Amino acid sequence: MFRVYLTTRDDFAAMNEVYGEFIRENVPSGLLPSRTTVFVDLPHEVMLVDIDALAVTA
Repeated sequence: MFRVYLTTRDDFAAMNEVYGEFIRENVPSGLLPSRTTVFVDLPHEVMLVDIDALAVTA
């Protein structure tokens, strides 16, 4: 599961492209993890994105 926090909608397309590349390289099963993306103010002005991930192995 991924939670993605962006400071502006303008960055969504670029984030989505990089996210897709990461998933293709790291999830060979093709089983997509859940993802939530929200637009927020982050703690530091220089921060454009924050990603929280949770993984479980079986």
